[in-house]
Amino acid sequence: MPTDAQQKGPSSPFRYGPLRVGVAITLASIYCLVFLVRLSPSWPSPVRRFARESTGRIYGWIDSGLGAVGIESVSRELRFGVYLVVMAGLLPWLVMALLRRGRPDDLGCRLPNRLAWRFVLVGYLVTLPLLFWMVRGADFASHYVPHLNRAGLGPYLLFHLANLLSEHFFFHGVLLSAFRVELRWPSPPEVTENATDGLNRALQWFGLAQPVVGQGRCHRMAQWIGLPHGCGLAVLASGLLFGLVHMSKDPRELALSIPGGVAAAFLSYRTNSWLTPFVIHLAIAGTALTLVAYRL
Repeated sequence: MPTDAQQKGPSSPFRYGPLRVGVAITLASIYCLVFLVRLSPSWPSPVRRFARESTGRIYGWIDSGLGAVGIESVSRELRFGVYLVVMAGLLPWLVMALLRRGRPDDLGCRLPNRLAWRFVLVGYLVTLPLLFWMVRGADFASHYVPHLNRAGLGPYLLFHLANLLSEHFFFHGVLLSAFRVELRWPSPPEVTENATDGLNRALQWFGLAQPVVGQGRCHRMAQWIGLPHGCGLAVLASGLLFGLVHMSKDPRELALSIPGGVAAAFLSYRTNSWLTPFVIHLAIAGTALTLVAYRL
């Protein structure tokens, strides 16, 4: 596989890397605000009106499309699920394809490395206490229970599967590509496990304590945690936008979404696939919804 330096070519849509990344972050932020965030009444009315009218047209097209294939009775979950698949999945993929970055490998659709199963297991166990704390919040139950009662547990879990797939593909696949100078995912990060003492051996088991060479302090820290060069800003920007789209959720869920988004972006790069945080999130969300459904 070519290195990041070899991947740079004349097909780049902007000449200067920092400008390219800044434009990508700005456009992605606007896109999230208009199409993926439920704006509160405190936002300026022109902004809310434009977002409401834009999403209303898209929902109308979705209803027409579903009706054309014989689906006349459209539930809120089905409509919103299709909306997310289109707006967080198909449309971003089309944009990256137009920028000549539409290959699955460019967008993090890869087989995870050997660190993935470790992070999935440990991440789920570490998150369980926070999960119970989040589920016990009154606002969390009031947000999800009406949807569960209306749709039923099975259809609602299917809706969340489509939701999480499109969400992670967008935030931890497409955006982690768009927010890099090369407009694509980096070459697979190496996993070094050669420590002889107990502490560093344990850290390397998690993909940390990696070899460090030269450069400044920030670059050395990125090397130590196994983050490929040029990915730090992408991780932070993706995490902040991931928190932004949870703005209308329960305060406890919102509080966990920003650090969770940053962690998910890091895990995506470190394990060489956005499927790793998706599997963790799927396990956590399935557990949370099951607890809410059975009032545990």
